[in-house]
Amino acid sequence: MVHHAPALRIGLYFALSIFSIILLGLTGARLHQTLNFAPGVSFHGMSERHFTPPPFLTQLLVTSILAIIWSWFIIHTIHSIRVTGPVTTFRHEGFGYFVIWLMFLVGTAIATVPQNKWANLSSCFGTFTCDILTAIVAFAWLCFITMTLIGISSALFLAGNSGYGSVDEPLHGRWGTGAKTSNV
Repeated sequence: MVHHAPALRIGLYFALSIFSIILLGLTGARLHQTLNFAPGVSFHGMSERHFTPPPFLTQLLVTSILAIIWSWFIIHTIHSIRVTGPVTTFRHEGFGYFVIWLMFLVGTAIATVPQNKWANLSSCFGTFTCDILTAIVAFAWLCFITMTLIGISSALFLAGNSGYGSVDEPLHGRWGTGAKTSNV
């Protein structure tokens, strides 16, 4: 039985929450800048049409908010060894995890694909606007990678403990250790 898995998962969820908070700030700053753009003003030869907020920017903002809430909820559930209430099994975690993972995949992929007008950010590198866009793409990737590591960690934990439990076991992962249960 792997006893370090709860600590690893808490660490990964904590990293996800930090990256998501940064992504939330960056997407919020970009949306604020875009929505308060002065018509007729040009930044390094780019007109205001370059500064319209794409729908996936809002999607990344919403995804980061969901990831923050989700990660802190799961951290609390694992740390307090909850066994009752909503979202207390690996199956429940898997559903929420998959939705947020998929949202990060779609948002990050759209922000990165060559057909997107953000794909060639090197042409304006060094300007505030370009730096925010570059950071958004970077932190979106960090969030997606962290989510992927969380999924791999949970899958490996379940595979390594197949004799002790299943996806319907409490997601705190402390089976058979004599750990007390809490209803908090």
